[in-house]
Amino acid sequence: WQRVASILNKNSETIMLESYPSESEFEKDKKADEETEWIKSFDKSIQVPIIYKDGLYTTYGWGDDSRTDELIKLDRTSGEVVWRKGILRAGDFCLGPKGIYVGSLESLQYVGFSGETIWGVGLPSGGADGYVGAPSADNQGNVFITSGGRKFFVNSVHRLYCVNGESGKVKWAFDFEMDKRPFGPPA
Repeated sequence: WQRVASILNKNSETIMLESYPSESEFEKDKKADEETEWIKSFDKSIQVPIIYKDGLYTTYGWGDDSRTDELIKLDRTSGEVVWRKGILRAGDFCLGPKGIYVGSLESLQYVGFSGETIWGVGLPSGGADGYVGAPSADNQGNVFITSGGRKFFVNSVHRLYCVNGESGKVKWAFDFEMDKRPFGPPA
């Protein structure tokens, strides 16, 4: 912003042209307040939750290498925390037949609906600047997930894994050799 502000003849520190509105500028929606059963506040980032039976599941944390994030289950009627499961760099997740598949730092974790670890499988992702993507489960008992190396595609190999959802065994992996592909759209 600092580079383009002078070109646009703007004299502000940010790209925001107006300040955020204050709470007093809005009329309260009393009906919505009456209909709200519970609100849960988080001091870290959370993922979009999955609702299954009586539970609401989400990952919660900083998403960096230095802290353990959590998969948490909330009671969907009261908002109370039922259990928390520490998972290093927990990320995206999806529903499985016995629990939740969670992509985490260089692994795929399968956590039961009661919070117990069913299995975990290592998926090398390229170290500190690697990633494991969002898992996706099919109706044949397979879980698909990606992992990769450097964020800016320099000398990296990205993989697509097919994991047996019941046992956690890797069925196959497909390597995308990103440093050998031509730049630009396919010919």
